[in-house]
Amino acid sequence: EVGTFTATDPDANDTHTYELLTDAADNALFAIDGDKLLAIETLNFEDKSSYTVIVRARDANNAFVEKSFQISVNDVNDDPSEISLDNSTVEENADTGEIIGTLSATDEDANDTHTFSLVSGEGDTDNASFSIENGSIKTAESFNFEEKSEYFIRVSANDGNGGVLEEAVTITISNINDSPTDISLSETTIADGTEAGAELGTLSTTDEDIEDEHTYELVTGDDSDDNASFTLDGATLKAAITFDASSQSEYTIRVKSIDSGGASTEKAFTILVEIVAGFEVTPDLVRKVYPNPATEILNVEMASEALPFRMDMYDMSGNILKTQNSIYSRNIQVDVSQMNKGIYILTLRDGSGQLTRKKVMVIR
Repeated sequence: EVGTFTATDPDANDTHTYELLTDAADNALFAIDGDKLLAIETLNFEDKSSYTVIVRARDANNAFVEKSFQISVNDVNDDPSEISLDNSTVEENADTGEIIGTLSATDEDANDTHTFSLVSGEGDTDNASFSIENGSIKTAESFNFEEKSEYFIRVSANDGNGGVLEEAVTITISNINDSPTDISLSETTIADGTEAGAELGTLSTTDEDIEDEHTYELVTGDDSDDNASFTLDGATLKAAITFDASSQSEYTIRVKSIDSGGASTEKAFTILVEIVAGFEVTPDLVRKVYPNPATEILNVEMASEALPFRMDMYDMSGNILKTQNSIYSRNIQVDVSQMNKGIYILTLRDGSGQLTRKKVMVIR
């Protein structure tokens, strides 16, 4: 309802009816109910602040008068109607505090300024992973695409005049190529007398991009002194010489792993030439000894099923340092955390009397 009409008439007892003139001024936006002027749609100050209506007042004797009225629209504060973010994607591994994008609000009150904040409500699942500063959304942590690629936050826009709008916003994490993080070699001990061309072990790479393929190179750097004694055929490490433990029992090489995106990592390996003189050796007795070199725990996986097992560890002078008898598990753990850096001989015997020896290294 806009207002109420009254008519001035010398005939004090006359009654009056009111009507809008057809197709006149802004009459199409209004209606009359009795003596009341009604707006038939919402009037928006920002679209138009003044309207003209032409009204006819008619008395009971069909006499009439017409008059034009100016209808003014009062301006009131409008709530923001939409929140926008100019960029909603950030690369994985970006530093904490990196700006992702700038927020803005759509508001019919063109002169309004807006402040933005993270608020609780529907879609606020990941609010803690972000911050808002001066209208910009920033990272509050470093993201990993392989763990999670979409984050959900809830943002409030406040115009300072009581108008508030809240909306859920999705932040997308884009994938970039992750560098390999580690290289493994399946076997780091070889038998004395191993000849040139023999396959010694297989390389593999730890990489968050699990579909990446890797190529390998022997490269110069720390602990690359003996690279020339080995070759690489794809991921297979091969002997380039015939090994003689009496002349050299320890070799160091440096390997580089390169992923399909060009990112790489390097790692040095120590290759031990195994001394088994004086014992009958059953190579298939043990499935695996790892990690070798070791720093804390040396794991032994026995292939033999003839229980119980016995384990002895010697230094290179033949002094016995550790003994475990009556072992009824095929997975044996040897604590080397208190042992000095060096090379040791691990002797393993199964319940049938078969025996093998492994050279292991403890590093610090």
